[in-house]
Amino acid sequence: MKARFAPLWPSIWHVRGTVLPALLLLVWVWLSHHGVTGRYIFVPVSDILAGAAATMRSGELPESIIASLARAGAGLFIGTVSGVALGCLLGLSRSAERLIGPVFSAVRQVPVIGLVPLVSLWFGNGESAKLLVVSLAAFYPMAIASHGGVRQTDPRYLAVAEIYGVSGWPRLRDVVLPSAMPAIFTGFMQAVVFVWISTIGAELLFSPAAGLGAMMANAQAAFHTNIVLFCVLVIGVLGYLIDALVVLTARLTLKWRNVR
Repeated sequence: MKARFAPLWPSIWHVRGTVLPALLLLVWVWLSHHGVTGRYIFVPVSDILAGAAATMRSGELPESIIASLARAGAGLFIGTVSGVALGCLLGLSRSAERLIGPVFSAVRQVPVIGLVPLVSLWFGNGESAKLLVVSLAAFYPMAIASHGGVRQTDPRYLAVAEIYGVSGWPRLRDVVLPSAMPAIFTGFMQAVVFVWISTIGAELLFSPAAGLGAMMANAQAAFHTNIVLFCVLVIGVLGYLIDALVVLTARLTLKWRNVR
């Protein structure tokens, strides 16, 4: 009997993560059918699905998803490249660390959201302002992680590189960066989360354009609570899938090291 039912246990065990969402959904359905106030706050699932279908038919949802992902991807690329460059500079050069380190440490204490008024004054409320905010969200964690990874490079690797006359860019490429890669990937996973949050926030705060944040703001202005809730659901699901993809990539790239 045990042998017969044993294969079922792994599949049942993996379903455990759906229990809490299912319970929350049942509570939501129950609250949505009790009074006008409950129906307004806890919008019926049927209304949410109707709003989702309407956004799909109009093409607004696919357009918004593509725009948000493109904005997040561009900001992540800019922030990652610039953050890794600064982190390597600070990690390899004591002079740069003394000169730039204190300024960077002070500036990064200011939340990205706190820079929005200044960014608006300097760059306006257009796409460049949004891209700057998103890039900064990736820049800080990537710079910190890269700096720490470079500084923790095993001195024995550097000694071997010096023996063989490896210096400059080859030393950075073949010795320092591979050694710092687990730390960089850890910072990258944090940067992805911050970038996605900052993308939606920038779309909400700056001038309306295509994007999930703008779509949610427009729905809120029109009192379409069902579409607002659907946007929140889409943002959460996309963020979860992006994070899972990054974790999978890190595990496949760094099989020899646990990065999470």
